[in-house]
Amino acid sequence: MIIEEYFNYRKELLEQSKDDEGFIQESLLLSEVLPSMLDAKLIDSEDANNSYIKSTPDNLKINAYCVNESGERLQLFLVNEDSIDLTAKFDDLKITKKSIYDKQFKRGLTFINKAIKGHLNDEIQDSSPARALISQISSSTGADQFDVIELFLISTTASITAKGSPKRFEFDSEEINISYTKDREKKKKNILIKKRLIDLNFLHNVLISQGNREVLKIDFEKMFGSSIACIKAADEEHFESYLCVLPATIIAGLYKEYSSRLLEKNVRSFLQFRGVNKGIRETIRLEPEKFVAYNNGLTITATSAEIGVESGQNSIKSLTDFQIVNGDKLLALFTFLRRMVI
Repeated sequence: MIIEEYFNYRKELLEQSKDDEGFIQESLLLSEVLPSMLDAKLIDSEDANNSYIKSTPDNLKINAYCVNESGERLQLFLVNEDSIDLTAKFDDLKITKKSIYDKQFKRGLTFINKAIKGHLNDEIQDSSPARALISQISSSTGADQFDVIELFLISTTASITAKGSPKRFEFDSEEINISYTKDREKKKKNILIKKRLIDLNFLHNVLISQGNREVLKIDFEKMFGSSIACIKAADEEHFESYLCVLPATIIAGLYKEYSSRLLEKNVRSFLQFRGVNKGIRETIRLEPEKFVAYNNGLTITATSAEIGVESGQNSIKSLTDFQIVNGDKLLALFTFLRRMVI
């Protein structure tokens, strides 16, 4: 039974998370989980910065954080300590109600809200592992830098239906309105708060998939309210090809929502600025008005597509297994768009 496999994996995971004295450490558990998250392209690196803070009276907690390669996404990690209790009964580790996870996420959300508003600055000592993170979040530099804060709940529990089969819980995103000063100018923006559960279901699925990433489906109608007008460029036996114009708001929205999950697995970041990527950077920096003329677009692959036809016009409704092959162009475009907006 698949649930039994989950708990067998949990036993191995917790065993690997013990220190020299045989005690399970949350930091060691996180180090065991991060490679799976990297494999699933949820993060860009296994390296996370310790920022442990916990306050029972304030109902807040964070274990660690990292920042993605392009710098606009702050990723926070929160370990559910109740789930790593070796004395916990299996029935208590089988979660059927989303509200149980919501209570855990609430601790991270409380931290985010208090940190952004500067309410933790005077409460945290300089020696605290969370000092650097709190200072960054509450500063105008952090406000300007971060567009997305992603909160990952690490829980060695199994999410199941009432009948006992595996279940995936989705959590709604939230937005925080902030004001800050940049170059003596007052600015306002919305920071997107995303929540993602990393439970035994997720971890075991990554393990057995042997590196195969989770298929990403982009539903343009659901996400942006309309399909994308296109022209069929090729109709061969094994593939079809379409040409379209993607509005800047869609490009920025896709990257803000999915980050590096959009990129084909072997594509590396353009942040090294070598070869053609250096030219992309220089165009953005010195001649942004020529960017479209100098760079000829994105190449996107998909295993299947939902194509609609209305009044003789083709339109892309959704793409399954969405991947951008020339990821340097996407990151360059996103950097360009942020420069124009912020």
